[in-house]
Amino acid sequence: MKPEDFQEKGRLLVVDDEVNIIKSYKRLFLDSPYNLEYAGSGEEAIKIASAFKPHIVLLDIMMPGIDGYEVCETILGNPETSDAEIIFISAKIDAPDKMKAYHLGADDFIAKPINPEEVLSKIAAKMRRQKSYLSKTMIDPLTGLGNRRYFDRGLEQYIKMASLYKNPLVLSVIDIDLFKNVNDTYGHDVGDFILKSLSALLKESTRDKDIVARFGGEEFIMLLPGMKKKDAIIVLDRLRKKIEETFFENPADKLKLNITVSIGIAIFPMDATEKDSLFKVADNNLYRAKNNGRNRVEFSSDSR
Repeated sequence: MKPEDFQEKGRLLVVDDEVNIIKSYKRLFLDSPYNLEYAGSGEEAIKIASAFKPHIVLLDIMMPGIDGYEVCETILGNPETSDAEIIFISAKIDAPDKMKAYHLGADDFIAKPINPEEVLSKIAAKMRRQKSYLSKTMIDPLTGLGNRRYFDRGLEQYIKMASLYKNPLVLSVIDIDLFKNVNDTYGHDVGDFILKSLSALLKESTRDKDIVARFGGEEFIMLLPGMKKKDAIIVLDRLRKKIEETFFENPADKLKLNITVSIGIAIFPMDATEKDSLFKVADNNLYRAKNNGRNRVEFSSDSR
């Protein structure tokens, strides 16, 4: 899976307390390329936004209970949804209303009754901008793999999916053995070449639904959704052997090098159910692999 794949379908939350208006939005977005959620109240909008993490929110102002202003403030005040763009859509179009909306952090303001073409074009433009920004900020510039931010988002999504469908999820931490020796002996240019070459090998060794990312330095992460523990051990040990047997030839100086890696595994939900705890189990198993001689795969013996 590529870093930009998480932004392939934009997430759009539509909020309005009038049933007929919600119905008209559903007709408007019937063939749209977005993932959509609808809310009929401010309270419902805040709850949905927390789980759905929309890229864009179409938000009515005048609603019973929590009004649009408070919804906007709450969504943008939540670190997990603060990247959302808020478009107020309201019959309240006086200057003070607009100024208040923009002061709270709204990105745009459209008057009711809406012009469908205007709404669709504004959403499309904002989605393109968000996709470009998020893709750039989730790619490791050296290897072209996803970075730590990409991994964090992917892990969060995959844990939710694994919980929903009662499927296992394998998290593996992969670390190049004695990588400092490569840099010290051959220089950082060769070290960078090894990192890029290993990244390409990891990428070609994964399924479309798997995630591979550079976590930092010489450490990489792989997520294998829906894979059982016994299968994961076979797959990752096969990958370890493939890396061990591969000679990376640097075209700049014809230098051929081979490396080994140590791999730690954690299985959701057997080893842990929270993302930080799951990573900690995998990281601990990685250090076991290092301490037990390197070039090996380690896992928790009590996970079934």
